[in-house]
Amino acid sequence: MKNRITFFSALCFFLSAVEMAIPKPLPFMRLGLANLPVMASLALFSVKETIILLFLKVLLQAFVSGTLFSYVFLFSLAGTVASGVGMLLIYRLLGGKRELVSWFGVSLFGGLMNNLAQIVVAKLIMFGDNISYVAPLLLSAGFLCSGILGIFMNIFWKNSRFVKIVGINGSTEKTVVSAKKENSTYFQNVKSGLEDDRKKSFLKIYTSILISILAFAGILISSSLYLIYGTFILFLILNAIKYKKIRLITPLLIIVSVTYLELLSPAGKILWQYGSFKVTDIPLVAGLLKSGKLCAMVVVSRFAVNKNIHLPGKAGEFVSEAFGIFGELYRENSSKCTDIVNIKKNRKSLFIYIDTRLCEVWENVN
Repeated sequence: MKNRITFFSALCFFLSAVEMAIPKPLPFMRLGLANLPVMASLALFSVKETIILLFLKVLLQAFVSGTLFSYVFLFSLAGTVASGVGMLLIYRLLGGKRELVSWFGVSLFGGLMNNLAQIVVAKLIMFGDNISYVAPLLLSAGFLCSGILGIFMNIFWKNSRFVKIVGINGSTEKTVVSAKKENSTYFQNVKSGLEDDRKKSFLKIYTSILISILAFAGILISSSLYLIYGTFILFLILNAIKYKKIRLITPLLIIVSVTYLELLSPAGKILWQYGSFKVTDIPLVAGLLKSGKLCAMVVVSRFAVNKNIHLPGKAGEFVSEAFGIFGELYRENSSKCTDIVNIKKNRKSLFIYIDTRLCEVWENVN
């Protein structure tokens, strides 16, 4: 059970990292790429294993996006649990051997449950009744994305060698792969490398966590725009130093979209007006405050999160192995995969590339 869950958790981690590169106007809007391993687990895993994978997916998504200590984590938790449980129920009732629903239907139902759960959380935590303005957009985008993922899964499932290797309906313990660990230098050395890093950066890691906790507490209790945006800018700079890059597009989209939604319910003094659209002081301040707190929480959380945090016992071993598999997935050193991608006449080259890459990493890390 452990190897399968570790591998699929790392795959969720990897797909979350891919999705993070795509700017989103709202913090909880996702394409759902990390749902693909969860969908596969419905057929490959037991119910217990799938539920474990769901919660690991939430934690790893929050880890890679730096939202573990922010409101976004609540959106992700609600959406993932609702989506995962919904897909699990419909697959068990109508899928599997019954084949009354395809992966397309499973994906659509999971996407619907995800969006409904996130809309409820967004209404309670952030937008209130104004969520009615954005709900149709979320549901439409969710329907489109989950439909595309369902089509992809239908094609991949029918033609995948990886699926046959891992096994269907619980036969995953016996693989037909001859694992050659000498081809996985990264994975073999990852534990020792992480241990060295942890010893060198122990004080640095936990100092950043302490600073982030204090900043997070200040954000929660403060109603000052100056303090909140000052904290946001400060930790934006600290993250730029820490990660050698800066992310501005997504925070700006969040500030604009959240503030705009608040302005749709005018109240107080009119500051500016264009036609029937009014910018009034009360919703303007409320929108800037909500979006500022959210963005500040995300950058503070991102500063606190560090892959070199040492967890004791089995948890620490699991994290080390997951990062090792993530590193294997991230590397692009396979000549076989490159050859496949270059076959432009083959319409399924993308699926073959993905399938071959997954098989190679599975062989290397097992």
